[in-house]
Amino acid sequence: MRAMLETLTKNVRDAIAILLEQKHARFLQQIEHWRAIERDLHGQDSELDLLSSQITFLIAVISVYARSISPFGTGGHLTQDAIADDLCEKLRHDDQKFIPYVEITSMVVEVISPGSGTMYSNTFKYIDGSEKIDSFDQTEPSGYIDLFSPVYQALFSSSNKHASGEHYTPAELCELMLGRSSVNTESTILDPTCGAGAFLVTAIHMMKSQGKGSMLRWLKRIHGEDLNPVAIIAARVNAWFQARDLGIGIEFFFETIKISDIFANRTDQYDIIIGNPPWVTLKEFSTNERKALALDLAKALNIAPDAHGVPQLELATIVFSKCIRDRLKIGGSIFFVMTSSFLDGKHCSKFRLFENQTGVEIWLFNGASVFPRNFACLFAWKENDVSSYFKNYPDIPVISWNVEKNESALVNRYSFSKLGEERYQPVNLVEVQSQAKRGGQVNVARLISTATAKELLPASSAGYYKALCYNGATIFPQSLLFVAVISEQHEHGEAVVTMIPAPGLKMKKPWNVAVYDRATVEKRYIFNLVKGSELYPFGMFAPWHVFLPIKIENGAFQFDTEHFSTSNEAPIHPTLATSHFKLINIAYQTNCKNLKRIPHLWARINFDNELTNNTMTKPFKVVIPDCGSSMAASLVDNKCIVEHALHFIGLDDEDEAYYLLGVLNSPILARDVLARKAERHIGQLALDYPIPRFDSTIKVHSAIARTAKDLERLVSKLVSGTFSNDANIKLSRKRIKKKMDADSTIKAKLSQLDALVLDLINGGDG
Repeated sequence: MRAMLETLTKNVRDAIAILLEQKHARFLQQIEHWRAIERDLHGQDSELDLLSSQITFLIAVISVYARSISPFGTGGHLTQDAIADDLCEKLRHDDQKFIPYVEITSMVVEVISPGSGTMYSNTFKYIDGSEKIDSFDQTEPSGYIDLFSPVYQALFSSSNKHASGEHYTPAELCELMLGRSSVNTESTILDPTCGAGAFLVTAIHMMKSQGKGSMLRWLKRIHGEDLNPVAIIAARVNAWFQARDLGIGIEFFFETIKISDIFANRTDQYDIIIGNPPWVTLKEFSTNERKALALDLAKALNIAPDAHGVPQLELATIVFSKCIRDRLKIGGSIFFVMTSSFLDGKHCSKFRLFENQTGVEIWLFNGASVFPRNFACLFAWKENDVSSYFKNYPDIPVISWNVEKNESALVNRYSFSKLGEERYQPVNLVEVQSQAKRGGQVNVARLISTATAKELLPASSAGYYKALCYNGATIFPQSLLFVAVISEQHEHGEAVVTMIPAPGLKMKKPWNVAVYDRATVEKRYIFNLVKGSELYPFGMFAPWHVFLPIKIENGAFQFDTEHFSTSNEAPIHPTLATSHFKLINIAYQTNCKNLKRIPHLWARINFDNELTNNTMTKPFKVVIPDCGSSMAASLVDNKCIVEHALHFIGLDDEDEAYYLLGVLNSPILARDVLARKAERHIGQLALDYPIPRFDSTIKVHSAIARTAKDLERLVSKLVSGTFSNDANIKLSRKRIKKKMDADSTIKAKLSQLDALVLDLINGGDG
């Protein structure tokens, strides 16, 4: 099938090129109409490669329809070309958004298969003289047909599918989910983002197999909606193909499967809402207007994340919540396929309130991969009570399924077998329930198994050290500020260095171009900077070098006004570094898209005063990660800058710094943080424990500090001895932890540290 589609796509692409070269007036007019519709969908002009895929797909859809109608419908006396033309004409009159797609398809077919009429029936023969179209309309082994979802998935490029977030749902999963939804011939069903109609045709098949009541009456109860005209055409033909033996025409599904925006203010309600909404986040939305619409809707639905989480706001959570509010009947059920981040993503903390819902159930999957990303299924019933689900229930049933895939068939087949059931609860269940019963709300932390929850350490969000914790500085753009020193010399009694832009940076446009080849500046403007990628337990890999126009004054980093200027005026005492800063500042102002808010490079470097915060120059800084798959802490000195992907606690006392370092690196706390963290976000979770302020007179405090010093020395020796002489070994936190676990001396010390920290958190004094 894939080879046939590739050949046809090439023919379509060639036909489009011919029509463009001929400056075919009607074709050019429809291209502009097509661009306008796609711009509304994607927020930018779509490439002609996408058009080629769309037209190939529509040729397949229309051809299958034309070949299939004769034995079953009223058009048996018509040629297949006439049937195809009739469908296109009906689509033109149904919705103007279909017009450019069917017009362009018709013109392309005329080029591919020259002759009288549109000759859809010959299009596939034209490839190699064989009836390749037959491969589309083979009945699936289970007895029902979802023709076009796998074809759609095979045709469109990975980039297009990623941009739209569309993923084909296997028929077996559709059937499993519809079965859980208790579909019957009295049910009204809606798939609000139906795509090519996988859930629709599965539902039709299930009702036909039951053989109960009037099928035509029930078919009117099943509805599909989608914003994509191409998908709607496919869904209509797909549904008709499944119901064609009932003697109905394609027009039947014009009333039940329609182009519709999920953000539209529709209030028609259903017994069952089911589907697989696009897996896109707000940052991937097509236009600023659509982003604003989605965010406003999320706020109205009470699921909007905080400012930091807004870019990760997921369309699926908006669709789920809006459908419950506007489209689902009281007592009706909703069941969606979604990315699994709704279980643990920080940006889903309000969505996890599960307001207006009862009977919430989650499905998790192991085994063969079904989608390119981890996914889960979320089921719920709608109830009148608009408060949080956790006001009335302490946990959620979570069912695990094993997945097996058979790749030998024309289309991948899947089988699902139930493994078992657990109960999940929010990490902060007590707080959530307490607030809910008082009529208030609190963000719901990640969902974990109740068994894991019982083993968690006691937590306290009002810890002493959490109040001392700050974000690192956003040193950006890195291509202008990160450097590699290639030589050092002295001029006029001062050390100067020659530097080049730091190699290995991965920058996006417009910051991915080097502004200078090399430059010479005073060494005092070169600083060490630690990034999250360099952090491991009790240590840091070699820091990066950054060029910054700062000095230490009054115990804090400050802009060096004597030697630099943010305006066109020359500074009081220009230096070698003065001209270089002016050069990169001009580059920044040339490329920055937000100059009104951040008018010059220094304002960008010191965004939110993160760099000039006086804790950045404390003698000892305990550094912890903001995100990642594991916990770690390290110590850096007052001259080292901490970047924004890290948090730090600045301290004056060395023993106190080692005490905190030991607590934060204890394996028992690291495991606990891992269980609590939201997706990849560790943030300041490690400080959400009852860690008392350091007191050197308390034995357990001093013992933790001494143990941490010993471990820092041992780990440093391990890292330098293991990795320093092997450039082929990728340095990573995970690799170092593995080496630490294998070292008997370090392992014994870590066990000792665990015992001390457990004693500390439980209120012991050693």
